[in-house]
Formats: sequence, C-alpha cells, structure tokens
Amino acid sequence: MGRVLFHGDTFRSTRWFSSFAAYLTSQGHEVVYLRRNQLPRTLDFNHVFFCHGLHPTQAELRTLCDRVGVPSTIAEIGFFPQRNHFFLDRRGINAASMLMDDDLSWIGEPHLRRAREFAEGYVGQFRWTQANRYVFAPLQLARDTNITLHSPYKTMQAFIDHVEQTFPGEPIVFKTHPLDKTRSYRVAAGNTLVREGHLFELIRDARLVYGINSTVLYEAIMQGVPTRAVGEGLLKRHAGREDRLIAALVDQQIAVDEKDFGYWLGRYANAFLEDARRADHREPLARLRVAGSLRRIFREAQRKLGLE
Repeated sequence: MGRVLFHGDTFRSTRWFSSFAAYLTSQGHEVVYLRRNQLPRTLDFNHVFFCHGLHPTQAELRTLCDRVGVPSTIAEIGFFPQRNHFFLDRRGINAASMLMDDDLSWIGEPHLRRAREFAEGYVGQFRWTQANRYVFAPLQLARDTNITLHSPYKTMQAFIDHVEQTFPGEPIVFKTHPLDKTRSYRVAAGNTLVREGHLFELIRDARLVYGINSTVLYEAIMQGVPTRAVGEGLLKRHAGREDRLIAALVDQQIAVDEKDFGYWLGRYANAFLEDARRADHREPLARLRVAGSLRRIFREAQRKLGLE
C-alpha cells in the first residue's frame, strides 16, 4: 500500500479534493493530510500533492522532494467554473504550468469540438455583441501568484494606471475581484470602476478584454471577445492558438464529483514512487533541511571566494 501526502489548506474539509482523496484510498493508498505551514517528519511517501498554490513552506518541501526523488504534483482549483473543478499539473500554475512548453500539437478535432460544446453550455446566451462600448479590464487580488510572480504590475493601482496609459481617451471599465475590499483605487475621469454586476454581461459589450492572465480572459475568449493578456502566462505564450489552449484547459480540468481519476493522473500528474524505494526516504526531514542549509552556506562561501 502506498502513502500519499495532501499538503495544503484546501482539501479534506472542502469540496474540491475530497472525491479525489477517496479515489486514492480506494486504490489502496493511505492519504495523509498536512496544512500548508507544516512539514512532515519524513518524506516516506509515494507522492505529494501540493494543494492550492505554493506557500513558502510548500515551496521548501517541494525542493526537498525533488532533492531526494519523491514525486510531487500541483493540485489547484479551477477552471470553468472554479467552484466545480480542479486540475493537476506536473509543474505548476499558469506561467509555471506544463502547458507553457507544450506545443499543443496533441489537440485534435475531438478536443476542439468538445471545447466548443463546453463553451456553448458554459457561457450560455452570452456572446460578443460587437457593441465595442469600452475596454474591459478585470482586476485581480494583489496576493495572487499571477501578480506576485508573473506580472510586471504588483498592485492593482499600478495596473489601472498602465491600462489608462495604454488606451488614452478610450472609455475603460475596471471590475474589482469579488474578494477585494480595497476602496482607494483611482480611475481617470470618463472611466468606470465597478464592484458588482454580471461578469459575462460586462465582457460581451467590450471592444477588448485586457488583463493579467486571469480566468476571466479565458471566459472572454469563450464568448468570442478579442482578448489580450499582459504578464507571463499561458495566453501570452499561446497567442494565436487560443482555441487549442482552451481545449487543453477543458481537457485538464476535473469535476469535483468525478469518480475515476485515472486519465488525469496518467496525463497530468507525475508518476508515483515505487513502494520498494520508499525506504530510502525515511530519514528525518529535519536532518535533510540542515544538510540543505549547510550546502547553501558552502556554495555561497565558494561564490564569494571565487571558487565556483
């Protein structure tokens, strides 16, 4: 029987990963849970799933896993809609995703057809009206990793200023993220900042949707609205192949109530460690961390002495 670690704050008590954990248990694995600010005593696991991003403690743990050869996979919330899906990725999220370096050549007509059918059901009656009334710029949370890691604009006010400079004299509608309570945003006269309203209604009357690699941009593409992303990410990397990217994202996402996860584990997760090798990973984690710190100190001393 294998051992699997779910590391993060969004697993057992929420709807996203409970069915996935039950599936792994049914396959004979012992599922262990740890919150994202905790570290296990050892790395005696066949696999580690990092749930909902990479907190600093998770990033450290992933580095240790890589060092000793314990496979890990990202398990993240999303996409369409986020409350009903999650996805697995061998590498990371958005600009760190395995899809960044994928040429998407495996996407065939069945994938594209499924994505079109999915989009029709997902956006419903909302389609681009071509009214071209404004540029629509959805805002995000400043703490989102798309902002902290992959955006040239680290605050939403900086992004607002950039958009207004990019489209001078053109009406712009900004919409805050539903969880953003900031009240100090400033927009130029003639532009609008909204906090409420149906997102799809705002999208469909836009000339352009302009944002930082958020799910809103994918939804705009599904409605047929011209869309442009700033910052490093999947949309920028696959510009001109948006239909294939959406098809890949639809293929990658998993319904929270799915019962058989075999396809996604095979295609989007790293392989599990064989049981026979687990004995190599029972060294106390504290010892591995000390050894890693000593190696970093030694390398830094070499660098300063010009010995590298």
